[in-house]
Amino acid sequence: MQRKSHSIDIVFVLILFSVFSLSAFSIVYIGANVYGSSTKTTDNIRNFDLSMNYVVEKVKVHNNGSINIIENNDNDILKYQLNNKKDHYMFCYQGFLCEYSADPNEAFDPQKGKHVIEMDRMSLSMRRYQLKITMIIKDHSRESFINLVRSDLE
Repeated sequence: MQRKSHSIDIVFVLILFSVFSLSAFSIVYIGANVYGSSTKTTDNIRNFDLSMNYVVEKVKVHNNGSINIIENNDNDILKYQLNNKKDHYMFCYQGFLCEYSADPNEAFDPQKGKHVIEMDRMSLSMRRYQLKITMIIKDHSRESFINLVRSDLE
């Protein structure tokens, strides 16, 4: 005896396949959003660490008593002298941490700066031979403190 095929059998299989396909697509979509969010967070942390470590290491290497802070148009500039007696500047300009070297008698020009890494703002302050560096990247800020060498002890 042969069984008759009903149209509801085909519809049930199609509905079951559609529910499975929709579930699989939803899981992939949610996973992609989670991956994108964690990647973005990791990139922000890496940018902070890279930026801060870069500036801190530059200060530590050239911590010979020549470190100064210059304020130019509401922008803090870190200035120190290199071994070849050139002035070196680190500053935030047009959304980037920039740096360049110049002769001591040459005027500061932010347009000469070489872009190093993205940064919204860098503020610097010095209090009793302690340099405070505050960086702002994408509305998040981080601070670091460095004890400086006193030039009057040399």
